[in-house]
Amino acid sequence: MNSFVEGEDISWEAFDKVIKRNLPAFFLGGLHHIARSFLSPIEPNQSSSGNTLLETLSNNSGILRYPMLAQLHTFFPSRAGDIEWNNLHNIQSHSKSNPLTFASLKSVLHAYKKPTILLLAGYQTDILNPSSKKYVVVGALIRSPWTEIEAECQDETRLWKTMLFQLAPVQRVYATRKEEHNSFPVLQTEGIGIGREVTGSSMEAELGTTGFIINANLDTAVFEHGKRDSRDGVFETFCPFGVGMEGPLRMEVSALEVWGC
Repeated sequence: MNSFVEGEDISWEAFDKVIKRNLPAFFLGGLHHIARSFLSPIEPNQSSSGNTLLETLSNNSGILRYPMLAQLHTFFPSRAGDIEWNNLHNIQSHSKSNPLTFASLKSVLHAYKKPTILLLAGYQTDILNPSSKKYVVVGALIRSPWTEIEAECQDETRLWKTMLFQLAPVQRVYATRKEEHNSFPVLQTEGIGIGREVTGSSMEAELGTTGFIINANLDTAVFEHGKRDSRDGVFETFCPFGVGMEGPLRMEVSALEVWGC
């Protein structure tokens, strides 16, 4: 809680809003819920030599490791019939040492119809202070199919369940506003846009609404924390507690991972 209300006493108002927005599943079943994805019971006729999810994530040298998955479980839906945690597997990975083309990423994502977790790690860039680089992790829980045009996806109930989030250095979660009817995420010509269109100008603009865009080179991204008084946009707006601030977070991408579940 201190990370959300740094330098302040924890009031009930702060506790209620922070838990409701950023840790909604934390008290659903306690630690068992957070660790549930690591508990993979062995069936009587199953060999114990097969890799469990815990072992799979322990061997992953990229972004998603088991402490981060436990962190995701503090706000991921606890009883989602369309998410199969035991089937969690890496679909695509991109890094500076092992680069991926946007064309190949688009091809794989467009063909994959089950829920996905998109994770991006890198360093926040500051035009006014280029030497100051802060490590950040952002991402999205995507429970609708990836599309190339908005008309492709008609299942609005699944679109409502998409979430954007920042995991480091502070956790902030943005659920979809149910009154909105936007088809997303969209694999666009100039990159990936979740909640907004990707253009050259959108990489520089401050729109005031929550959204997430990645350019086609997969080396630059913008995660904007929507202004708290904004009534526009697909996602919820900034929760006014703790470290961080509303507005765009521009980052130099070090690694990208997409996990299927």
